[in-house]
Amino acid sequence: MALEKWFQKEIPDSKVLCLDTLSFSLPIVRGVYTRSYLEMVRHMPHLWGYFYETTDDPETRNGVIATLGELTEKLNIQKLKKTLLFFSPDAILFTHFFGAAAIAESFAPDIPVFYVNTDFLSHVFHRNPAFSAWFVSSEETLCQYLADGLSPERVFLTGIPVDPAYVSPPGREEARERLGLDIDERNALVMGGGLGVGAIEEVVRSLHKGGFATEGICGLH
Repeated sequence: MALEKWFQKEIPDSKVLCLDTLSFSLPIVRGVYTRSYLEMVRHMPHLWGYFYETTDDPETRNGVIATLGELTEKLNIQKLKKTLLFFSPDAILFTHFFGAAAIAESFAPDIPVFYVNTDFLSHVFHRNPAFSAWFVSSEETLCQYLADGLSPERVFLTGIPVDPAYVSPPGREEARERLGLDIDERNALVMGGGLGVGAIEEVVRSLHKGGFATEGICGLH
């Protein structure tokens, strides 16, 4: 991932362990968590939006949904805790909220646990006070943290971490030559994320009708 590459680039002697927290959970929990999210986003996006909005409130952290979520996390991160204890890190960074708060409560403040917000906006589950600090993507995101009463000294506006390869991208002509694209053709790059959610086919058809040649990047397809 991008952060791992940046640590290796900026601190060559550092040891970085990159883990998927969901892979440490029980298979049934991992399956239900992933499938329920995908099915809701694909087939009931309005319901997903309603759920997201209604739970995005500081009081939600003390509600039934949050309590059940935290209990599920704590029951499913024991292997993750053992792995982290064996690795003995100087710091822990999360880019997804699953298991993050439970780990923060277990390790911080002795070992700082940071949350790196990789979305353009934040959800209350990202803003758990148990984290040592947060790295956020935009001014609007920063305002969400401050509105929750979190100290501005613990929230850093850094942008979303990207792969170091994007620091020095090739020029237009060089890029097109590498990809075998016509220099004068109108091209559109279409990405639907690793899971391919959204009306991707409709977008591609619309661009094609508008005279664009489309190039797609696929994830789990």
